[in-house]
Amino acid sequence: MTAADVLQDTFDRFDAVIGQALHRAGQGVDPHLERQLDSLACRLAALLNESAATLVHEAIELAKRVMDAADPHAPRMMLQLSRDSLAREMRRQTPRGRVRNAA
Repeated sequence: MTAADVLQDTFDRFDAVIGQALHRAGQGVDPHLERQLDSLACRLAALLNESAATLVHEAIELAKRVMDAADPHAPRMMLQLSRDSLAREMRRQTPRGRVRNAA
């Protein structure tokens, strides 16, 4: 498995967990999901440059906010923007920009 494949796989798993957080919007933070988010964020951030790692950590905080918000509409929109920014940054850091779009 190449470094690009590892990055893609980690990003895909991270994005899937972010999607789960979006589905839990307003239902409170699930401790298991929170641990998954934190673990994947650490792994993904270690593979990226500093600016992209910052985007990863921002996405994590927004995902937790979405799950915990009484009215998750605004945090949900912010998380989607963060997710899109991270996907763009990932494309910049991979060979030929082969990162698939965030869901």
